[in-house]
Amino acid sequence: MGTRTQSLIALFEQLHGQGARRAVICPGGRNAPLVQLLETLAPHWGWSLESFFDERAAAFYALGLTKRDPSPVVICVTSGTAAAELFPALIEAHATASALIALSADRPRSHRGSGSPQSMEQVDLFGDYAPTILDWQEGEAMPTILAHTTPVHINLCFAEPLWAAEVPDLPTAPETASTKKLSRTITASFPNFQRPLVLVGQLPAHEQASVRAFLEWYRAPVLAEASSGLREAQLPNLLRAADRVAARWLKRQHFDGVLRLGAVPSWRLWRDLEFYQGPVISASHLPWPGLPDRTHSQGELSPWLRDWMHTGPRCELRVDLHQEDQLVSEKHNRLFEEYPQSEAALVRALSIQAAPGAHVYLGNSRPVRDWNEHALRSKSFLIEENRGVNGIDGQLSTFYGACRPELENWALVGDLTALYDLQGPWALRYLSPATRTRVVVMNNGGGQIFKRMFPSPLFLNGHELSLEPLAQLWGLSFGRELHTEARHALIELTPQAPQTEAFRAAWEKL
Repeated sequence: MGTRTQSLIALFEQLHGQGARRAVICPGGRNAPLVQLLETLAPHWGWSLESFFDERAAAFYALGLTKRDPSPVVICVTSGTAAAELFPALIEAHATASALIALSADRPRSHRGSGSPQSMEQVDLFGDYAPTILDWQEGEAMPTILAHTTPVHINLCFAEPLWAAEVPDLPTAPETASTKKLSRTITASFPNFQRPLVLVGQLPAHEQASVRAFLEWYRAPVLAEASSGLREAQLPNLLRAADRVAARWLKRQHFDGVLRLGAVPSWRLWRDLEFYQGPVISASHLPWPGLPDRTHSQGELSPWLRDWMHTGPRCELRVDLHQEDQLVSEKHNRLFEEYPQSEAALVRALSIQAAPGAHVYLGNSRPVRDWNEHALRSKSFLIEENRGVNGIDGQLSTFYGACRPELENWALVGDLTALYDLQGPWALRYLSPATRTRVVVMNNGGGQIFKRMFPSPLFLNGHELSLEPLAQLWGLSFGRELHTEARHALIELTPQAPQTEAFRAAWEKL
């Protein structure tokens, strides 16, 4: 067995031992040794291989796989600009602590800085977004790679010939290491708030029950995002008129502090806290405070909240606030009947159409905010999104990677987001026959989210395109109604701009 093959087997034995069982590959010349070995290894070690022609979409698809199953996923690409195409997905993976393992092939180190074909500086290509880097060249021993919950970049330098005459028999698949995850413990003291507002962002599934129990005990008003899994919880202190009432009360200084649990929220109210003079305390499984110069603790929420419930302090229920919130919520519900073809009403209709417990993927800023504000609160949806850095990159690819065969799968994206990932449906070939997908595109003719922000029409990227040809290209059922019996569908909704503007104007006044 050649030294190259021995080293690569040693690499994949480590990855297998850490739980990796899937590799998304983008075959090229320089990564031929990796493709050849993976193709031989996969059936014997129980790995699945999925081949893509586009590295950017492949990386976002791999990111979607980590949402469905937190085990590490390998994304394997060739040298040069192919490696650079992984950057957007790795940024998102870093922001959400997703275990993507980027394998990039490279020419021998002697080519660096020479300008030779297919050669560029690939080491430290991703900077802080892949903090664990391995740069290996043939003839060297394969170093040990520690398991990480953040992206890992493994750069492998191969000399020609790139295709081996034969691949020897592989050793038996190694045992998966029973690694006990060391959880960071929150040691921060409990804030002594008397009249706080609680914001709940995205939460790991295993934390949701503990957070819910704490919120019910704590009694402070709660603004929960859909990705928290608690937006639909039946809690007396849960605000149901989105952030409208909370923002007004914050402006009037009716809160003596803000407590954030989970990931950084997408509410506009959170951004306004940059100018808030009161204390903002955050506790999350992720390391990001979300605001500069604010108190943040990272770790497991459940034990910290259990201790808090045991010792206090606790708040009084804000009856007056919840009465106002209920009044605004009732007026809000009447707007859907008054403006049935507005974007808000169409989002509401989607939440009515989707089955209880459906997997709903929210694909960019406007759908995330619209769903949080306008969707039903009675169906216990499984909500997912890419909100680490709020880009519109690769949303269809991520959605398809995250799809569950046992659930109804819906994606809600804007028209520009869909156009930005035209190759996303390539992933459909790798979904199980039982998987059903519906991509709903809110086609409002451009980036209308910017219309009220900037006076220049350049921000809108206005157009008169329909997504029907995209459906035809990939063999998707196309329609303009939410109901469909097709296995894979693309549904294009075209809201009426005057109704959307009238709805938002009325909503702002509530």
